[in-house]
Amino acid sequence: MLPDGWLEHELGEIATFKGGCGFKESYQGKTSGEWPFIKVSDMNLPGNEQEIFHSQNWVDPPEARAMSASPMPSRAIVFAKVGAALMLNRRRRLTRPTIIDNNMMAAIPDEKAITSDFLFLHMKTVDLGKYAQASAVPSVNQRHLAELAIILPPLPEQRKIAEIVSTWDAAISAQERLITNAKRQKKALMQSLLATGAHPPKKRLPGFSGEWKIARLGTLADLFAGGTPSTNRPEYWGGHVPWMSSGEINLREIHEVEGRITDVGLKNSSAKMVPINSILIALAGQGTTRGKVAISRVPLCTNQSVATIVPGPKLCADYLFHDLDGRYDELRSMSLGDGGRGGLNLAVLRSVAIMAPTVDEQHAIASVLATADAAIKWLKTQLSTLRQEKSALMQQLLTGKRRVKVREAA
Repeated sequence: MLPDGWLEHELGEIATFKGGCGFKESYQGKTSGEWPFIKVSDMNLPGNEQEIFHSQNWVDPPEARAMSASPMPSRAIVFAKVGAALMLNRRRRLTRPTIIDNNMMAAIPDEKAITSDFLFLHMKTVDLGKYAQASAVPSVNQRHLAELAIILPPLPEQRKIAEIVSTWDAAISAQERLITNAKRQKKALMQSLLATGAHPPKKRLPGFSGEWKIARLGTLADLFAGGTPSTNRPEYWGGHVPWMSSGEINLREIHEVEGRITDVGLKNSSAKMVPINSILIALAGQGTTRGKVAISRVPLCTNQSVATIVPGPKLCADYLFHDLDGRYDELRSMSLGDGGRGGLNLAVLRSVAIMAPTVDEQHAIASVLATADAAIKWLKTQLSTLRQEKSALMQQLLTGKRRVKVREAA
């Protein structure tokens, strides 16, 4: 049963879906023109979801006519119609007339029936990946989108709902800025407290003095790689021994992992138990994984794409974690293979130079950086809560389960 005053439509009845045009390479990098020309890759440009920022390509009307192209109007919602699921579910709203390429689509609202703001909110709830045609490169069928059902409140209520959601968006944006600032502050702390190459930091914590010493990591710690039990032996899997994959390195502090192997699987593979407070580093992995570090807070074992570093008596584990964490680009540049596309290995890691003060000062530095990490984690938790609350609120507002009061016109 529909909420009082709400009507059900198909999206195609209250919005027009239009595709873009082919992108000519001759317009690549053109920095001026009347209309921005955006491609699917521009959906990744910096900025909020309300608009496309910093278009890399511009065209003038004669050029657009040569491509049989016309600009999508401002306030239209644009999205990819070809690409992976993540890209298919990114939305941006235009703030000016814009040309889009043929891998994109625009939803243009009939403003007599639906506001641009309300259509944008609704489109964000639609999982386009579910409607993508199965192929090597998933693509969205315009007809399927036009047939999707939507229930609409009267226009004043649409505007009020969008206004309410915008206050949550503002709070989320403010929280994101706080996180960005906290990360910058931590980076500045790392630059001031940790060594740079063979040079000790200029700033010392109060009460500490003395020389910083440099040594190869292999002389200060034990290093070993993990392993994977045979997947053809079911008795090796599903036990009580935590087994970590390289993708879980992004957790940074490892308190729990998904994988489990049995004692028999551990015994009959090259996997080894990792002591608490060991440093873990991804030797290989998709995308940005290689070179990232984490620290174990529980006993576990890892697959062969993760190396374990067990600090000796001259190294504080948390100090080493922060030191290597701040050297991500350096570690990736040390990867073996053409153009750095290969992987790290134990020999490379053992050769890494570590400059450090006394263990007591290492502990003090690690404590300062841990406090900064805790502040960032707390801010991220708040951000996650805001996003969850906004999502729950949107579900209620867009279905009419929660109604809003609209001030009547005088």
